[in-house]
Amino acid sequence: AAVLALAAASCSSESSEKASGVIDVAGAVAQAQDLKVSDLGKTIKYVPLETTDSSLVSDKFVLVAGDGAFLVANVGSEFGGGEISCLSFGTDGKFIARVGHLGQDPESYWYPLPIMAPDYKSAYFFGQNMQHYAFDGSYLGKSPRDGFIGYPGVSVAVDTMFIAVRNSRVGKYGPRVFSIYAEGFNSTVVDTTDVIPYPSDQDGGPVMYNELRIYNPKGIMRNGRTSYQEYREGNSVTYQGGRNLESVWRVGKEAVHHRGVLNDTVFAITPTSAEIAYIFDCGEGRLTQQLLEKQEEMPSSSLFVTDIVETSDRIVFAASRGWIRADHTPYVGIYDKKTGETRAGDGYKGFVDDLTGFISFYPITALPDGRLVGLITMDDIDKYLEENPDAKVPAEIAELEEDANPILVIVGD
Repeated sequence: AAVLALAAASCSSESSEKASGVIDVAGAVAQAQDLKVSDLGKTIKYVPLETTDSSLVSDKFVLVAGDGAFLVANVGSEFGGGEISCLSFGTDGKFIARVGHLGQDPESYWYPLPIMAPDYKSAYFFGQNMQHYAFDGSYLGKSPRDGFIGYPGVSVAVDTMFIAVRNSRVGKYGPRVFSIYAEGFNSTVVDTTDVIPYPSDQDGGPVMYNELRIYNPKGIMRNGRTSYQEYREGNSVTYQGGRNLESVWRVGKEAVHHRGVLNDTVFAITPTSAEIAYIFDCGEGRLTQQLLEKQEEMPSSSLFVTDIVETSDRIVFAASRGWIRADHTPYVGIYDKKTGETRAGDGYKGFVDDLTGFISFYPITALPDGRLVGLITMDDIDKYLEENPDAKVPAEIAELEEDANPILVIVGD
């Protein structure tokens, strides 16, 4: 495998000028303002996902947007067990099909979280091979090589190949790297490129636990796939990404971006290279790789980005001051790629709906055309109405039953 060493991939808070590609999170948070849905688009649309016996969405799910359909991966229950399946819905919310199935047969997969095909019109799943399915549930075939190059969240399909990015080390105690794996759809050969992006003076020794406590905080964007893991034993603390955290994503149909867990740098990835695409400047509170590897308590003054939704013209993000606990301070923000402007607002308020006057909006994904998508549940609506009894519920969701499936919230121009 080739090895690429990059220049220091973290921003300096001492710079008085914000270069192109530097997202001024610290400055925006210091001048927080109310952010509105109209800052993101001119229209907001509520689309209930059809509720039938065959299309029930579990209490743990991940939403993935395609061209002409949404896929909902049921990934179990908060209390263990639960439904494991993938469901497809049209852009009008109508149920289309159950897509694929778990099992050991030649057409089965091992986990229901899909990655979109390059044209966003079908999806791949991870099993003994990469299994390919249409949104209507039709089986389209599998990759020729047994195995796969990366799990959901770290893999994408672009052009004519799969690309995955996985974090590791050079040797047992060497520097941290991420490795780019590339495999053609019809190939049995995997190309690997190792990238050393994180300068660190910390030893890379293994972490050993005896009496371990694990916490699983979620991201700030409501009902999103972002989650983290906090491992504690005594005074030792390790922070990692949750199982479904998306660290590799596509922007449009060509660009592939990668961000390491809690890192402030986003990389543009090709099958054989990595370049810095942009940096979240979190000022004096930024997390360094050295700080994270010390396995110490995160300072309450820390500032880091938790959630990212990126389109061709903007980045919508959430950030936290302090680790994600009850006493942290959450923010939501927007970075305009054309103007370079960064704005941030109160994460508890989200993007206030100034178009219909209903519940605040939190984007969790984007359609291929750039429209932003959030999701609310009936529990979210009930809680909102308890706090705002005079609020008017939009007509398209006013008559839903208490046990109805979640509702898509789509914001666009």
